[in-house]
Amino acid sequence: PNVVKNNETGLIVEPRNSKALAKAIINLLDNPKKAKKFVENGYILVHKEFNLKITLEKLDKFVQTLSAT
Repeated sequence: PNVVKNNETGLIVEPRNSKALAKAIINLLDNPKKAKKFVENGYILVHKEFNLKITLEKLDKFVQTLSAT
């Protein structure tokens, strides 16, 4: 899963679009509550999707699919 989810854990801008990037940065600077919410949502997502237990479970399932073939 992607860590950056647009308007949930951050803002996604088109690659090589400096105007869109500047607009997104200004948006966050003008809206510190929104930026803080992105940080909080990102923290929750990372701990839910990327913690050691879940990562090991996903790895175990992957290895089992390899050994089944």
